[in-house]
Amino acid sequence: MLRPIGSVLGPHFRASLRVALKRSSVQFLPAMPVYQYETIPSVPDEAVRRFEVKQSMNDKPLSRDPDSGKPVRRVISGGFLMLKADAASGCESGACDVPPPQSCGGSCACHP
Repeated sequence: MLRPIGSVLGPHFRASLRVALKRSSVQFLPAMPVYQYETIPSVPDEAVRRFEVKQSMNDKPLSRDPDSGKPVRRVISGGFLMLKADAASGCESGACDVPPPQSCGGSCACHP
C-alpha cells in the first residue's frame, strides 16, 4: 500500500522541513518527465537517432522526430528499485529467496 510521503516521515521531520522551506529561497516546481525516443530505421543500415523530450504524462507519445520528421518510438528504459525485507514478511529467514536459475543443458554460449 502506498502512503503519502508526509505520513512516512513523521511529524518532527515534517515540521522542520516546513521551517526550512519557509526560510529558503528555493522554489519547488512540479517536474515533467523526460521521455526517450528513437527513430525507426526504414532500411537495415540506417542509423538510429535517440533523443529526449520533456512531456506531460497526459501528452500523447510523439509519432515523428521533431527535427527530421522520421517515424519514432518511445524507448522504455529501466529504473532502479531496491526492496528491503520486512520482518513481518518472513524474508529475514530466507523464506523468500529466489530459486536458482534452471540449467540450459550446456548447449548455449553461457558455458565455456
